[in-house]
Amino acid sequence: MATSIPPVPTRRITATAFALLALTGCPDAEVGPGATPESPFAPRGVAANGNGADFGNRSAGLPGIAPVADDRPRHATESPALRPALPDGVDVRVTRVTDGDTVHIEYEGRDERLRYIGVNTPETAHSPRGLEPYGNEATELNASLVGGQTVRLVLGRDPRDRYDRLLGYVYLQDGTFVNAALVERGYARVMTVRPNNEFEPLFRRLENEARTARRGLWSR
Repeated sequence: MATSIPPVPTRRITATAFALLALTGCPDAEVGPGATPESPFAPRGVAANGNGADFGNRSAGLPGIAPVADDRPRHATESPALRPALPDGVDVRVTRVTDGDTVHIEYEGRDERLRYIGVNTPETAHSPRGLEPYGNEATELNASLVGGQTVRLVLGRDPRDRYDRLLGYVYLQDGTFVNAALVERGYARVMTVRPNNEFEPLFRRLENEARTARRGLWSR
């Protein structure tokens, strides 16, 4: 039986701040009056609130991930000018979630497998190695974030692996950095294959924080 993914009360970091964060670090963001601390990689306007993984009701109906009791439209109180700017890339639709770090997308008119750069999640039952601990939970978290969504894809410096899968960084339209979210929640380890190492410092810091807090697979 899949276990619930615990909320992580951490600060918001938008997609536009990741490069600076990776190089220099970032002081704690202030939370204004009446605001609730948010995970830096959860959708903007959605705070961790004790109801399991909090991803703006996209987790509803997924086993092991409780739906979020929040019907507010995202960005309901924000001007479009204040929304985070997405990095340059291409918008693609996720058609199927294979596991925690691999999805199928519609890309240039064809179905392509996409492997997330810089992270490695536990295997699921379809793997030759068989189901690994927290493999199902990592898959559910990935599905709750990107399943059926149109996402921004930024291909790596090396855009394909030896299995001919695309290699990329994935962002939701609200700025959520999916690769980083998986590490921050404790359901992915850092895996660096050069030359695709742009965010290695960020991923390693998040992994250390998740391990210290005993989140996800680090709770064993």
